[in-house]
Amino acid sequence: MMLYTGRNGKSKILLCTFVNAVYASIVTLVFSRQLIPRADLLSHADYSGVSTDAQVRWIGHIVVQNRNCSLIIQKLPDQVDEPLRPGFEFKLFDAFEDYRWTLDGRGIVVQHQLLSEPDKQYRQLTMLDLQSPISASRSRKLCVFKAWRLQIVRFCYRDNLQQMLVFVNQRGRQLQDAYLVDLRNGDKRLLYKNDKYILLSFDFNCTLRLGLTENKNGIQEVYTKNASSAFQLHKTFTADTSVGSRLISIDKDGSTIYWISNEHEDKGSLVAEDAITGFQRVIQRPKRADISYVYIDFLTGEPLLAGEEYFYPEITYVHEKLAAHYSFLKERFPDATIYPLRISADFNRWYFTVVSDREPGTYYLYWNAGDQRRLLFLFYSNRKVRKYKMQPKRAVEVVTRDGLVQVCYLTCPADQFSTPYPLVADVHGGPHARNYWEFDSTVQLHVDRGYAILQCNFRGSTGYGKAFLRAGFGQWGGTMQNDVIDAIDWSVSAGIADPARLAISGVSYGGYAALMATVQTPDMFQCAVDSFGPSNLVTLYQSMPREWKPTKASYAIRLGATANTEAEMRWLFNRSPIAYKDRIKTPLLIIQGMDDLVVPVKESDQIVEALAGSGLTLIYAIFLDEAHGLHYVPNVLLQYSLVERFLQLYLHGESETVATIPKGCTAMLEAYPEWNLLLETEIMGGEKEKCTLIFKEGDEVKGFIVKNVIGFGSFGQVYEVFNSADNQPAAMKVELTAQRNHTLKNELMILRKLRNANVRHICKIFTYGRVTEYSYIIMSLVGPNIRYLLKTTNANCAFNLRTVLHVGVLSLEALQDMHSAGYLHRDVKPENFAIGNEPNSRQLFILDFGMSRQFVNNEHVHRKPRAKCGFRGTLFYASANALKLCEQSRKDDIWSWFYMLIRMTTGNLPWCHKMPSKEMKLQKQARALSIVKNEAMGNASSFLAGCPTEFHNLLRHLKSMTYYDRPDYDFIYSQLNQIMKKNKLTDDMPLDWEQLRTN
Repeated sequence: MMLYTGRNGKSKILLCTFVNAVYASIVTLVFSRQLIPRADLLSHADYSGVSTDAQVRWIGHIVVQNRNCSLIIQKLPDQVDEPLRPGFEFKLFDAFEDYRWTLDGRGIVVQHQLLSEPDKQYRQLTMLDLQSPISASRSRKLCVFKAWRLQIVRFCYRDNLQQMLVFVNQRGRQLQDAYLVDLRNGDKRLLYKNDKYILLSFDFNCTLRLGLTENKNGIQEVYTKNASSAFQLHKTFTADTSVGSRLISIDKDGSTIYWISNEHEDKGSLVAEDAITGFQRVIQRPKRADISYVYIDFLTGEPLLAGEEYFYPEITYVHEKLAAHYSFLKERFPDATIYPLRISADFNRWYFTVVSDREPGTYYLYWNAGDQRRLLFLFYSNRKVRKYKMQPKRAVEVVTRDGLVQVCYLTCPADQFSTPYPLVADVHGGPHARNYWEFDSTVQLHVDRGYAILQCNFRGSTGYGKAFLRAGFGQWGGTMQNDVIDAIDWSVSAGIADPARLAISGVSYGGYAALMATVQTPDMFQCAVDSFGPSNLVTLYQSMPREWKPTKASYAIRLGATANTEAEMRWLFNRSPIAYKDRIKTPLLIIQGMDDLVVPVKESDQIVEALAGSGLTLIYAIFLDEAHGLHYVPNVLLQYSLVERFLQLYLHGESETVATIPKGCTAMLEAYPEWNLLLETEIMGGEKEKCTLIFKEGDEVKGFIVKNVIGFGSFGQVYEVFNSADNQPAAMKVELTAQRNHTLKNELMILRKLRNANVRHICKIFTYGRVTEYSYIIMSLVGPNIRYLLKTTNANCAFNLRTVLHVGVLSLEALQDMHSAGYLHRDVKPENFAIGNEPNSRQLFILDFGMSRQFVNNEHVHRKPRAKCGFRGTLFYASANALKLCEQSRKDDIWSWFYMLIRMTTGNLPWCHKMPSKEMKLQKQARALSIVKNEAMGNASSFLAGCPTEFHNLLRHLKSMTYYDRPDYDFIYSQLNQIMKKNKLTDDMPLDWEQLRTN
């Protein structure tokens, strides 16, 4: 059962109760039809990642179970009556990324990420030997790159086919260096160190021939070179040409470049271009749409097939070498689209797939031996889908209000329009992308539930020419949005859609369009679903992924503006849904990935924060280990179970029952407003006897066994657990998903980023996720915290000076590293530092990042202070500045650290007996205490009584700091070292807790 709550309310709600009870109060329906199970449509296909060797003798595919991948390798038949033989399973290492067949067919190169490395930035290439007998023991490591990204480009036609070209992002995310890897011994050689080009292209001998870069005006510049010369400017692309043109290949000797090009015409043609003169020969000119599909000869780089798609995909060019073979296949599949996936060098063996709008893919082997043409069925990509009737996707032309023609796809629950349907407008992402006539499992899911699905290729979509693409530039929330609304109006006027049952949904740009629809046409839709959509175009531009920045000028042209000036920021903000949040009254479901770099989580967070107290019906699902789109099947199943229920509630279609949360799902969920339904269990916080335990001894959570509860608090509970595999102890923090502030979500996000930044003194994360209505993190088990040790080691609740300095130095190191990574802790206090367990009790760990905040932007520039801030921290240790509800910075963490240092030295702080009454509101308590602290610090002699004189130097340094100042960590360390030397303290002296253990 799933649990939700709002951020501003106190009552809780169970999702299943919410959906069933609320929906039942609106409408009662009886469904007798058997629905297609969600899992059959959305789970992994039976065959994915399918490919063959160059001569079409071997075939491989990927099998995914949970998050484990295997590569299945099978020998393809040579006789028509010979079956596809059982395959050999090769377990893939760590995080599998790619595999490629060598040109000689003797092996496979597997690329994977080394998750065992601390920063997970290592990629390994492994060779799998296909020579008989095949076994896992025949694999051998080729080489390892420390790189953010690794891309296998091609195998080289030189050195006996034993060289492989790879692109490596090892000096940053933006530019790729080119390396040659020797397949015999794994030696790697830098082929080209790239400091300029966003795209490099090599010929089939792995000789660099072309580079592409973009200037500050958004013009893309194409440079070419021969084997001995330097790069020379060859030609340029404008922003619209660069989207509609695409490099296809360079021939074997580098003399001819093949493009899909719209440089000289509106639509993209397939052309052959002389690499020296630039003269272009048109191979295939399109009929109605850009050429979009090209199959090239892997030996020469020459295009052999090409096609376009206006309404439906169509192969429009067939090279004479393939004409007889293709005609034979087309006679057998006259109504389907045939896509060759691999054709042998002699053109006599083909591995191809046949696809349609109702078929995810059927794979065949074709061969021609002595003029005897053979055709052999291999497999269906997804056998489960074939059990059910899929509905056709129809192409229609819709005229927009200003006279443009857009191609849309309509999929309905039945072949005849007997009655208006509830309709979902599904807006594609990009926005410079398009919808295709193809099988779409999510479309078929919604159609099966009784909804018509409308997918529009609005202006700005690719595939329909340069003018149509350019018409969408700068039209976020403008005419692109109008086109979608016009298509929906057409569906209503045509009697297809019921105007009282309309919804809009989309992913990325489509999510943005769904949000904009709620502010521009607030009375049109009964509900909206935003998946990974930006809510603020200003912050979207400012948080652009680093790898996009080399093309940020053309990105700004397509978007309409940059965020570099106040005028441009206003222009972007005025086209942002969050600017009109007060107009939103349409119920919203928002889906977001925590690790999304394209549309960061703050894009969804800020619209949720803005709407949380408005009374609007809003459900927010954030998936902790997903990025721009969901890939892990349990998360996908939960996503669409939410979408199904949400649409059922407002459009009254059908929905498959949500029995349980899919095992392994990592979602954290919120709902607004709160329905007044009671929970069976509630975490009260505080004392143990007031809490109902979430877990009991012996419970298992993701391979960890619960031992006992070891902590309580307003955040939830902490348990000691142990790994069932090796009995190693760990700690599990648990938070009710209904917690208002979701500190665990924030803590997890911060911990992962700090771990990637190699911050010292933080706990290791073993795993995280959800169990029923609770979220959890399992991490390193640490020893007692400093507050506990202060109370138990000495009667005066203070440490000896050696212990104070030990804790002071290590805790300062942790804060310094956090600040270097761009984060504030904002709750520095003795409870949030703990020592290690025996025998590592001299280690110190910094804990609890639920209040942490990033104080720099994506360019690592310090943020400006906000005009209004709530209080974050603990009153007793918070800085006077924080207590005044001012924006915190690095100095506030150091102030709290300094108070902690005094507390450990003297056993108390001057305001211990001057704390304001807890009957006062928190803000009044904070302001009152800020006055008390400023008064106490006004008399340094009294404030620092019993402290080393060096503490006065630290106090002066802290008082001199401003909001933007970086603490002088070296100076602070020098003062602590001076205390050590002056008092003749040494590192080997026992610490207080060590003395207590000895006694």
